[in-house]
Amino acid sequence: MARKGGNLVDRFADKVALGLGAAALLAVIGFFFVSSPYKSPEGKAPTEVCEAVAQEADRARQAVVQKRPQPSQTSPVGGLLDQWFGNDSSTGLLANAGLPADARYALPWPLPLVDVVGTSEEDRHDLARLLPPEKPVVKAGRSTFRLPVPVVPGSRASESESAGPETTLAWANVVAQIDLLEQGRRFRAQRYGSGMYYLPIVEVQLQRRPADVPQAAWEEVGGWRPYAPLEVPAVEFTAADRLTPESQEALDAFRKILRRYADEIGRPKLPAAQSGDPVVYPEAPWIWGDPVMEEEQAAADALAGAGGSFSAQREALRGREPKEQRRYKKWLRQAELEMRSSGDRAPNLDLAAILLEAALGVEGVDDKSKARERWTELQRRRRESGLPEIRRETFRRPEKMMPIQASDTEVVPGQAYVYRMRYAILNHYVGQPAELRRRADARRVLLYSDWSEPSAPVEVWTDVLFQLTAVNAEKRTATVNVYRWASRQWNVKRFTVEVGEEIGGSPRGGRQRGVDFSTGVVVVDVIPEAGETGGRLVYCLKSDTRLNERYVNLDRDHPKYTRLVTRKVAGGT
Repeated sequence: MARKGGNLVDRFADKVALGLGAAALLAVIGFFFVSSPYKSPEGKAPTEVCEAVAQEADRARQAVVQKRPQPSQTSPVGGLLDQWFGNDSSTGLLANAGLPADARYALPWPLPLVDVVGTSEEDRHDLARLLPPEKPVVKAGRSTFRLPVPVVPGSRASESESAGPETTLAWANVVAQIDLLEQGRRFRAQRYGSGMYYLPIVEVQLQRRPADVPQAAWEEVGGWRPYAPLEVPAVEFTAADRLTPESQEALDAFRKILRRYADEIGRPKLPAAQSGDPVVYPEAPWIWGDPVMEEEQAAADALAGAGGSFSAQREALRGREPKEQRRYKKWLRQAELEMRSSGDRAPNLDLAAILLEAALGVEGVDDKSKARERWTELQRRRRESGLPEIRRETFRRPEKMMPIQASDTEVVPGQAYVYRMRYAILNHYVGQPAELRRRADARRVLLYSDWSEPSAPVEVWTDVLFQLTAVNAEKRTATVNVYRWASRQWNVKRFTVEVGEEIGGSPRGGRQRGVDFSTGVVVVDVIPEAGETGGRLVYCLKSDTRLNERYVNLDRDHPKYTRLVTRKVAGGT
C-alpha cells in the first residue's frame, strides 16, 4: 500500500522491488526450462535424448526377438590337437619339446572310469557247501530249574524279572564241533575272495529218535534257549536279483544282531540247577572259552577271600606254567576221565577222542608222549567196542574247531535217544548275483549244513523204570514190570493195567510195603498186533501231554531190562 506521506521514492520503493523479483524469476524459468543450457553434441535437449534412447532400446529388443538362431561353428577335435601339438615338427608343443612329428605318446590317454559291480563269467563261482557238524557228544540228567523266560536279544530284562517258577525236567546237552580249517578249504575251492569269512550262525537245529528203534523217523527238538527265536527279515529283490535298499538295510541290522549275540545263538546255556543233578556239558575244547581261565579265576578269588596280596592273586591268574602246557594237561586229564567207566556209566569214547586230539593238537608243548599213549589205547578200545577207529595224519588245532551246542528239555527219563545236529548261516552272497554262476543262489537268504552223523545213545537215569511184557488182545490190558531203586537195590513188581490207569502204585503189604512203585505214567491205549511185535502200549506222563510208545518185543529183548532180570532184584514177579 502506498504511503501517504514522505517523498516519491519512499512511497513506491516496495513496489519496484517486487517487480524486479518477478522479472528475475521469469528469466530463470525461461533459461533453464524453455531454452535449456544443457544440450547433447547433436544439439538435443535432455528430454529429446531420453526419448531417442527409449526408441533405440525398443528397436534392439525387436531385433533380438525376431532373430533366428544360427548353427554354432566349432573347430573339430583334430584341428584343436593340430593347433596344440602341431601337425609337423615346426609348430605347437612338439616343436617346443624338440620331438619329431611322428613321435608316439609315452602314456595313453586315461579312459573314463566305469563302476562295474561283479566279476567276469569265468570268475563267478558256486556257493560252497557247509561242512556238517562232526559226531555229537551228549551229557544228560534230571534237575529242578527256575528257567528264565526267553527274551529278545539285546533287551535289558534282569534275571529276577525273567525267571519262571521251579520246574523239574530231564535234559540232554548236545555238543558238536565244526572244522573251520576244512570249511576254509571248501571256500577256497569255490574261489571265494581272499580274507576272513565270518560264519553268522542263525540257528542250531537238533533232532532225536529212540535209540532202540533205528527205523524210527527223526523228531524235531525245539531246543531250549534263553532268547526268543530270531526272525529272519522278509527281504525283497529287484528284477536284477539284488536286494532293495530297504531289504539291504534290514539285513545289515540283522547281521549285527548275529555278531553281537553269537554265543547265545550258537551255544545257549542252561541255568544252574536248584536241585537234582548238576547241569553238565560235554567239555569239548573252547565250548565256554579258554579252559584254564576258570581255574585261574577260582584260585585268584580264593586268595582274595583269604586276604591274599594283590601280587599273589595276579600270580594265580597268570599261572606258573605256560597256558599251552596247562591246556594240554587239562584236556588230557578230562580225556582220561571220559575213558573210564563208573557204575552203570559207560565210558564216552567219542568225547575222549575229541579231548585227546585237542591235547595232541595244542601248539607250544614239547612232550606229548602220555597223550600219544592214550590215543593208541583209545583206538584199541574203540575197536573192541565196535566203534570205528579215528585215523589222523596230523592232529587238528583245537582253536580251529568251533563248538556248537543245543539242549533238549523234553527228554523222557529212562528212555535212550540218539541225536544229530545241523546249523544255518546267513548267505554271504545274498543279493549279489554278479558273483555267482546261478542267479537263484543270490536269493537264498539262509544256507543249511548237512546233518551230522548220529550220536552215541544217551539215557537219563531214573530210579523208576517199567517194562512192557505182554498185551492181552481180548481184555485190552497190558502187563508191565515196574523197577524201583530203593535201599541201594532194584525192586520189581508186576502190574496189569488198562486204558486210563496209571502204571504202578504202592503195595499195601508184604516185603515191598515201603517201596513206592508209582511211575507217573498213564496208559492212553493198548494196541494188540499180530506177528512178532506182540503189541504196543501208548502212554504219556501225567505232567506232559506228549504221547510215547513201547513195544513188547523191543522191551523184552532190551539189554537194559535183560541186565535187571539177571541181577539180584528184590521182590519178584
